[in-house]
Amino acid sequence: MSELLPLHDDCRRCGGQQAAPPSGFGEHAWMLCSACREPVTTWGEYKKTALEAAAKQLRTAYGRRYRG
Repeated sequence: MSELLPLHDDCRRCGGQQAAPPSGFGEHAWMLCSACREPVTTWGEYKKTALEAAAKQLRTAYGRRYRG
């Protein structure tokens, strides 16, 4: 079984908070809610949102010293 990843936004259908990465890691492959199997986001969007969240945390922690 794949490791579950936290969702950035809860599943609209059931409120689930985790999803499994898609079996094919193409940018347009859907990630499914682990609770109800509803498509919640694409792999590409998930990665983009995760990188943006990480950059925001680094800017908050390091201020002007972080240039990402």
